[in-house]
Amino acid sequence: MPQEETAAGSIAFKNKRGLLKARGKSGYGRHRPGLSLQEETVKLVKELATIIKVPLLIDGDGLTGNCGKSGNITPPGKQQQF
Repeated sequence: MPQEETAAGSIAFKNKRGLLKARGKSGYGRHRPGLSLQEETVKLVKELATIIKVPLLIDGDGLTGNCGKSGNITPPGKQQQF
């Protein structure tokens, strides 16, 4: 599924609605390798991670973008230390 890109070439936030529609009834989600740490893309990934209520497979950039230097990622309702 083609996606709109940011000026930096990463996936743009304006894809959020289409990605939510396209996810279907899958039992899991994944953040593809190479998403980048571009601010707009990180914002998209964070919002999708809070909306999608299935286990997520997140790559290194996804973890860094969501956790930052603290190493904490906070899913809805709980906090985990990695």
